[in-house]
Amino acid sequence: MQLDVPAALFKAFMKDPGVWAPSTFWDDTRIGVNGAFSDDDPDFEALAATDVVRVECGYLVNQPEGVPADLIDCLQWWLAARTEMTMVISFPPSLHERVKACLGDLGVTVKAG
Repeated sequence: MQLDVPAALFKAFMKDPGVWAPSTFWDDTRIGVNGAFSDDDPDFEALAATDVVRVECGYLVNQPEGVPADLIDCLQWWLAARTEMTMVISFPPSLHERVKACLGDLGVTVKAG
């Protein structure tokens, strides 16, 4: 199992004190950015909001009570509790105004683009 999320959401996840107690850390992770994997954790602060973070495995240690230990389960749990989502989409430039109009019709707020 794997989970892809925009870097903007992953950064928010990483800063959420509801997930990360002062002693919480992860282990046995495989996390890549834009399809590239390394033995070291990516520099999440340096990521652009539109980068894609892929989590393939890992688990949390010393997480707060009620927070899932499996990293993918934890991220899905955290996403399900969100009241706002971020999505990165690609489309031809000629559709820019139509896409913005369609999203507006759905009540979606376009914050950039």
